[in-house]
Amino acid sequence: MPIGRRHYRVTLADAVYANSVCVEEFGGHHGAHDVSTLLGALGRPYHGYHKRIWTKGAALLHGIATAHGFADGNKRTSLLMLFLLYERSHYWLQTRETDRWDDVVVNVVTGEMTQAQLEQFLKERTLRLD
Repeated sequence: MPIGRRHYRVTLADAVYANSVCVEEFGGHHGAHDVSTLLGALGRPYHGYHKRIWTKGAALLHGIATAHGFADGNKRTSLLMLFLLYERSHYWLQTRETDRWDDVVVNVVTGEMTQAQLEQFLKERTLRLD
C-alpha cells in the first residue's frame, strides 16, 4: 500500500498471478520463460527516472510486453499489471470510448507507439482517487 505520494511496487508474485489469470482465460502455456528478464521489466519503473505514475505505468507495460519474460500472455499480462499498479497506487485510468487497449499494447510491441507516446497517452487518462 502506498504511503503518502509513493506508488505501489509491483512484485514477481503479482506478475505470475496476473499471467496465470491471462493464460487460464485466453489459453497458452503457464510460467515464466525467463525470470531474470521478467525481474528486469518489473524493476524498470522504480529505477528513479519514473517519478509520475504514468511514467511508471508506461515503463512497466513496455517492459513486460516487449521483454517476453513469460511463455505466453505477455501483452495481456502487461495490461493487467498496469491496471494493478494504478489501482494499488490509488489512481484510475479514465478510458475514452475510442480507446482500444489491445491496440495500444500491440502498437507498443511493434514500435508504432514509443514509450514517450505511451506516457502521454496514460497521462491524459490518469485520475488520482484520493
